[in-house]
Amino acid sequence: MQAALSWRAGKVQTIIVTGGKLPWERGSASGASLAVEPLQVYGVPPDSIILEGNSRNTHENAVNTAAIWRDKHFRSGLLVTSAFHMPRALASFRKLGLELAPWPADFQGQSYPLINNVFDLLPDAGALATTTTTIKEWLGLTIYRLRGWA
Repeated sequence: MQAALSWRAGKVQTIIVTGGKLPWERGSASGASLAVEPLQVYGVPPDSIILEGNSRNTHENAVNTAAIWRDKHFRSGLLVTSAFHMPRALASFRKLGLELAPWPADFQGQSYPLINNVFDLLPDAGALATTTTTIKEWLGLTIYRLRGWA
């Protein structure tokens, strides 16, 4: 919970949690509302958390957060998101004029040597997931730039 750690370190006073519910997701809770309890477990008080649970994608996260940002007269802040997702998210938020510093989370890496035995040469579900995420983010950033969202 990088957002909670940044709050505990005194880097931020308020955390805006953004993320809605996609139509195909089960349950009634938005992504943002699911993050509130862990933040409170890490010690963030409820009055330091602002919930935005209506957005369905990164562009809507940025648009809805920008409205809150301007209403609260915030001037600067941190953008906490996955390291994979940071380029598209940061470009989207900055396009709307929000002065944010990136605070990437959940870095993923590979240790060397990559090939220890013959089984390392076989197809791997983890590698496929990483490749899929990478392609999605590159494609997403390209589409966001073409649409003028980033």
